[in-house]
Amino acid sequence: MTFDQKKFSKSVEQTRNIFNKYVYKTNDTVSDVIVPGYFAESRFNGEDGWIGGIIEVQCSDGYAIIEISENNESSVKYSTTSMNAGFIAVSNDTISVSSDQASPSFLTGFDFSGSGEFELFDQATGAVKNVSDRTIRVQGSISYNPDKIAGGVALLQVFSESSTDEGVSYTTNPDSLRPLEVSNAGESFKTTVSFLEEWSPGQIVRFRIFEDNGVALNITTSSTTALNQTVDGHSVIWVLGEN
Repeated sequence: MTFDQKKFSKSVEQTRNIFNKYVYKTNDTVSDVIVPGYFAESRFNGEDGWIGGIIEVQCSDGYAIIEISENNESSVKYSTTSMNAGFIAVSNDTISVSSDQASPSFLTGFDFSGSGEFELFDQATGAVKNVSDRTIRVQGSISYNPDKIAGGVALLQVFSESSTDEGVSYTTNPDSLRPLEVSNAGESFKTTVSFLEEWSPGQIVRFRIFEDNGVALNITTSSTTALNQTVDGHSVIWVLGEN
């Protein structure tokens, strides 16, 4: 991870108080070149228009547009290595939903696939970890298939929580509560938004769920016959993508 002066050049010099523009080619990665001070040895450092200047960088793992700020810190404005992070986690477990708000159930049994930035941290609790070296903004959905065991209107309280100490302790995520009403007997698929503004490197996220109206129910798979074939459905589907 070494800045190469010979591969760095100015492509546009500012006029009318507009930023300068530079180009750079390196075998380093995008993550390497955004380390504070990476471009500090540039021969253009200190000239008018350097701070706030834009660098187009061709790296070993993609292309990036970077802005130089105070103290020669670099911030990525666009990268072909960004906006691709995400995962899909599906479960076919039958999950007995707790009726105790002090001990909510976990979403278990995930079959996990993703882009590499995320990994399934704990199968027993459905916890997912950001294993990348960058903070990621994600948005998607989480769906459940509740199956009421008894009559009455069930109220599912669904929320997420995070850990930053390798799962030793968790705290609830602000504004993560998603109340879901299940009024019909039998199975009734429910979908709600899932997002996190800042999923930090090493941070672990999982969901908890409990029933809050005294009605027993499970989260379970579904099945029907269509076109003379059996069609099955997952009990839980959690999909997130970077945006």
